Amino acid sequence: MAYIVCNEISDKQYRCLLEFALSYSDLFCVSTFKLCKKDLSPTYFDFFEIAAPSEVDQYECKKLPQHYEKGQKFRVFRLNGSNKKFIAQRRSFWEWSLPDLPEDLSFLKDKKVWLNCITHERMVIIDTNDDVVYSFIDRLGIQLRKM
Repeated sequence: MAYIVCNEISDKQYRCLLEFALSYSDLFCVSTFKLCKKDLSPTYFDFFEIAAPSEVDQYECKKLPQHYEKGQKFRVFRLNGSNKKFIAQRRSFWEWSLPDLPEDLSFLKDKKVWLNCITHERMVIIDTNDDVVYSFIDRLGIQLRKM
């Protein structure tokens, strides 16, 4: 069952949730769109330079986030030391926004998305059957609402 985070996440909650996601997940993905390269910032290209060697075929995944815009493409990567470090340097899920970074940072476990961010909506969706995830989120004081 899918749940949406229904309160603003504090800096501390974000940091804890991100650390959990980086240790719990084996893959992560971001959304890309067809854009003119000259409109993108150097940070966008820095991200792909770091992440590209760990890219996996999106079709190997059992469940990706839902598309919401024509031309949207999900790019999936294995988590490793260098891309974990890059992700951990961001101060919120909302930093994953064009033109500085690809959008919609999401995390996967066993090839299924369990934490899905929709950046432009400032929305975080949790979709898993793992009680460990819900217990951790509850301890953080993050409120969830069924979708």
